[in-house]
Amino acid sequence: MGGGEILLIMVLALMLFGSKKLPEVARAMAKGMAELRKATDDIKREFENSANEIKKDVTEIKDNIQSGVNESSSGISEMKETFQQTAADVNKDAAEIKNNLNQNLNTD
Repeated sequence: MGGGEILLIMVLALMLFGSKKLPEVARAMAKGMAELRKATDDIKREFENSANEIKKDVTEIKDNIQSGVNESSSGISEMKETFQQTAADVNKDAAEIKNNLNQNLNTD
């Protein structure tokens, strides 16, 4: 608002309420503005608190998922190593059996 607009509002207020009631009206308006500001600050604070709680929950869920993925990856790696070792043992045993069969066939 410009200075002219404020002056016009003050003149209208003076004409509507008179010089005796004008201080009371100004105090009431100031009190109303303060309450409005407090209410908007409270609402803003509630939104921020809610947003922070949601952010915390999302972070917790993300961490839980990541932990599960890490555990699964670890388990898969262990299974892979076990299968590789088992395959190596089977190949070794098969080679020994083949070698024994060849020796038995050659001695006969």
